[in-house]
Amino acid sequence: MRGLGIGKMLIKNKSLLAKWIWRYGTEEQALWRRVIRARYGSLDTDLLWDWKCNHDASQFAKTVASLFEEGTTSNRVLTDGLKVVIGDGSKANFWDITNVDSIKLKMACPRIYALAVRKTRVVQDFGGWHDSQWEWKVALRRPLFDWEKTQGCVFRSLLDSITVTRLIPDTLAWTYRLDGKFTIGSFRLCMEDQNTDSSLDHNLVWQGCCPPKVEIFMWNVLRGRVLVCQVLRKFGIASASSTACPLCHGEEETIDHLFLSCPWSWNLWTKCMNWWEVVSCHNKTMKSWFQGWDGLCSSNKFRRAWDTLFFAISWTIWEARNHTIFRSGAVSVPQAVDTVKFRVVWWYKYHGVGSKLQISTMLLNIKESCTDSKPMKRRDANVWIPPIGLGLKFNVDGSAKGNPGSAGIGGVLRDNLGKVLGLFSENVGVLDSISTELLAIHRAVSLCADITSLIVKEIDIISDSKVAVSWINSEGLGSLKHIKLIYEIRSLLNNLHNARVLFNSRASNSFADSLAKKGSAMEKDCLIWEVH
Repeated sequence: MRGLGIGKMLIKNKSLLAKWIWRYGTEEQALWRRVIRARYGSLDTDLLWDWKCNHDASQFAKTVASLFEEGTTSNRVLTDGLKVVIGDGSKANFWDITNVDSIKLKMACPRIYALAVRKTRVVQDFGGWHDSQWEWKVALRRPLFDWEKTQGCVFRSLLDSITVTRLIPDTLAWTYRLDGKFTIGSFRLCMEDQNTDSSLDHNLVWQGCCPPKVEIFMWNVLRGRVLVCQVLRKFGIASASSTACPLCHGEEETIDHLFLSCPWSWNLWTKCMNWWEVVSCHNKTMKSWFQGWDGLCSSNKFRRAWDTLFFAISWTIWEARNHTIFRSGAVSVPQAVDTVKFRVVWWYKYHGVGSKLQISTMLLNIKESCTDSKPMKRRDANVWIPPIGLGLKFNVDGSAKGNPGSAGIGGVLRDNLGKVLGLFSENVGVLDSISTELLAIHRAVSLCADITSLIVKEIDIISDSKVAVSWINSEGLGSLKHIKLIYEIRSLLNNLHNARVLFNSRASNSFADSLAKKGSAMEKDCLIWEVH
């Protein structure tokens, strides 16, 4: 809440719920934990429980389970933050062991997992002690074929990286703190950082190119707040048997399926995009589809009509869905196409720059009729601000297509006049988002430390990751997973007399963001440096 210092209540509530997940793994003898195990069938040895619940589960269990919903920020933070530290192997599930990139063993080596005889045992059951040395014994149903032996070598190397000890039990650790202990504050900070990295630009939604009720609807769609069948089922309003998509009856009706994956909806998108001779494949989520929509239209003179088209199609899909459910009448795609065309023309004529042509004439050639004599300019919420005096500003960013996923880092060094003095764009393999942000900062600090003329300069290294910046600038906070990288950055900063790492919003870091995204797809690193 603005001005009261309370912060975002939703994130605070999720932080308090996450505490229960931590307590489940650390309070092994607690009565409430034994009740949970008895009620939901969890194993006595489990330190991490996925809290999957059926419709008969209590409201408390359902609420905690919502933190693990696929694609949510809380799921990404918990998956990356909660790690089982292997000790004697008596509690950790063998196939759920994660490597340095947070990928589970069964996902990293799927063929080995498919051939394994045991799939739900702890680490102790997959080996034994021989002359004070731990030896792995993973039983397979058959010998590996030649094409499977490569994955077998990877599997063996992963096993060799796991250390099993006799005297120390398996424990649960929170990787976002150096002491390995979970705190509500650290979880909240990670949630805020993840939400900042993936936040929507308000100006892209509230453009005034359609009626206000459609803008409000679109805002709720992109935030996942529309009452589709999946959401109604979570609230107990709809049963599992009645959640099929009303337009295709093929899959469960989620927001992303209804507006994108549904064959009926995608057919509508395709036919409408053909007016502008645009061909594309849809994204996995409605949010990413919306964020990349502008990039599909190459001409600014069609920009307003193109943006209007997105709102018109989405609103028409929603109305067709409601008409099918509440009026028991199916809407054909040709009917929906005509509706979209009329809405684009009408909204463009009323909310846009206007047109002297009649609506009937505009409907015949929508592309040529809906053109702006003065291309629409967007308002940037935040722009790059030059450094004060003779200082320099080094904007850096990391990009990961997944968590973890294909990752890249990028950065641009500019003076107080905005002149680019250097930039880099590099591929860093498969990493999570926090690791890429730290690597981007590390790369920038390393470049500055290698140039004699920059050592005495005042340099502001700007990152849009609040978590990464807080770890670097704080003596106590940090991450077990990234401790070495954090200390290297701090050490390099000590060699630079007037350098500091600061946080700023993503909107003012767009140049570095684009370099990072390009870096994730590059085969060779790019470094352009004009400072000597």
